[in-house]
Amino acid sequence: MLGFIKIFLPAILITFNTMPTEGDPIGTEEVIAEETTEEVATEEGTIEAEIAIPEKPEEIEKIPDEEKILIEVFSDFECTHCKEHAQIIQKLRERNDLKIIFYNLPLSYHELATEASKADICARQQEKEWEMNNLIFENQNNLNREAYLEYAKTLELNIDTFSSCLDSEETIKQLEEEIKKGKEKKLKGIPTTIINGEKILGNIPIENLEKIIRKHQNNS
Repeated sequence: MLGFIKIFLPAILITFNTMPTEGDPIGTEEVIAEETTEEVATEEGTIEAEIAIPEKPEEIEKIPDEEKILIEVFSDFECTHCKEHAQIIQKLRERNDLKIIFYNLPLSYHELATEASKADICARQQEKEWEMNNLIFENQNNLNREAYLEYAKTLELNIDTFSSCLDSEETIKQLEEEIKKGKEKKLKGIPTTIINGEKILGNIPIENLEKIIRKHQNNS
């Protein structure tokens, strides 16, 4: 079911290239947008959930993943709006009634974002993605391999496994799959949050996201 929401958009608008070939940067072409108001097409997803929102996170009983509201986040570690957006997503992660999945969408002119994305993917393999995600965004002015290895030590990851993963062809393939997924979703820019199929472009207040989450809970 299609509809529209009107939101305040600090975002980066993007257009997709074909998948990168050897030697080409992984990502997309983009135009930096001014803060503006735009109508964004949305569509309701099909994931079902029947969840009440308790006042305190600790009061939430363990909920099966298939009953949670699905939130997909498409982002770029070199994007300033994405850094602000990441802080909001980290707050939403405190809730037990949401399933949040992060997808890397490094833009082509963000030369440092691709390596940061690979660090995120490699930490994911050792079940520390969100911790690595947080460290990379917090230190956005220090995007380099040495920093990622230090974060891996801080998070007590297997350093040899992590280092090998950064250089792995499988990691590149995984990143390409995430970029492909963003293309298939026909995203207009980053950051983009998709809540049960409903696309929200830009960095918007957490209160707005929570309203959309409640709407999907009430409709399920």
